[in-house]
Amino acid sequence: MVNDTTAPNTSLFDSTAADSIKTKQDAIDLINTNHIQNIKVAITDHQGILRGKYMSQSKFLKAIQNGFGFCNVIAGL
Repeated sequence: MVNDTTAPNTSLFDSTAADSIKTKQDAIDLINTNHIQNIKVAITDHQGILRGKYMSQSKFLKAIQNGFGFCNVIAGL
C-alpha cells in the first residue's frame, strides 16, 4: 500500500468538519476546500438499511442547488 501524504483528505469521516455543515454553502465550501471528487448520498430504507449512490463533485454541486431524486421503491413508498 502506498502512503501518499500529499493526497488531500477526501473522506469526511476522517474529519470533524462534517459536523459543522449547517447550510448548503457550508457543504459547498467543505467540498471545495478539501478537493472532494465523489460524494455518497444515502437514505435508509423501510428496514433501516442504508441505500445510496455516489455522485461526482460537479453533479452533487448541481444537485445541492436543484435537488435530485431517489427511486421511491428504495424508501418503501
